Amino acid sequence: MQNLVALIMKGRVQAILAAVLTLLLALMVTPIAIISMAILVLATLRNGLQEGLIVAISAIFALIGLGGLLFQMPMPFALLGILLWLPAWGLSGVLGASHSLAKAFSAAAVGGFLIVGLQFLAWENPVGFWRDVLFAFIQAQIDLTVMPQAEQDQLIDMLAKWMPGGVAASWFISMAAALSLGLWALLKLDDSGSFGAQFRHLRFERFWLIVLPLLFIPMLVASDSNPGVGGQLYVVGMMLFLLQGISVAHAFAHQYRIPRIGTAVFYLALFIGAPYSTIMLAILGYTDGWLDFRAKAGINNQN
Repeated sequence: MQNLVALIMKGRVQAILAAVLTLLLALMVTPIAIISMAILVLATLRNGLQEGLIVAISAIFALIGLGGLLFQMPMPFALLGILLWLPAWGLSGVLGASHSLAKAFSAAAVGGFLIVGLQFLAWENPVGFWRDVLFAFIQAQIDLTVMPQAEQDQLIDMLAKWMPGGVAASWFISMAAALSLGLWALLKLDDSGSFGAQFRHLRFERFWLIVLPLLFIPMLVASDSNPGVGGQLYVVGMMLFLLQGISVAHAFAHQYRIPRIGTAVFYLALFIGAPYSTIMLAILGYTDGWLDFRAKAGINNQN
């Protein structure tokens, strides 16, 4: 793996090609887009903001050319590159300047808030927009003999009302994963530290502990089931504490030398039990923000 990372970082052209090719592969396997963004993060962290921007813009122009040549759709490919690579570049700048995953993730959460806000500015009724999108998708994918229309409508209504926040939260998690992968690759390449040690100390500022309840309270007093703007922002904000909850779990696993198979089981349970498992882990992270379980267990000062 270290040799592959070194090859990608051998020069500007290699970084551009790797970013473009992985993003094209992501058209078939969506999560590969995280690797493409992580390459941009790595290039920026290692070579500076200016070089990272050159790689990002060059990759966007290359993507436009390939999109036009192969698919006759240059503009959608340009938009894809802009929406993924430029935010990854900007967040890399925050990470490089602050040397803090918490600050970089917080900046990504602000970006998620902006995505929620843009949806409410662009569409008079974002929930209605997503209901139409989901209706068209589910109608094409699920036969009425498998799921009756009434059940489809119920599922669509349940999903649609959380889609503005859900889309923003997905973007945030993708950016956080790209930042983490890019930083991990940098530390591996330069043999300059441990990503695990940094992640196990992840804690967010008290600001977020205060803001989240303020976003949640309007949902409790609302007379209808519509989460509103505050509810959508709350979904994004809780993703921060999902990451902090994962950090707490890793810190205790490291402290008590739990085998790697235990970590694998943890992530499997997290995936199978979603969304309830992710909610519980986010609550753990939020509670840790107030009580600092790692400090009480004497973990904070350990690697």
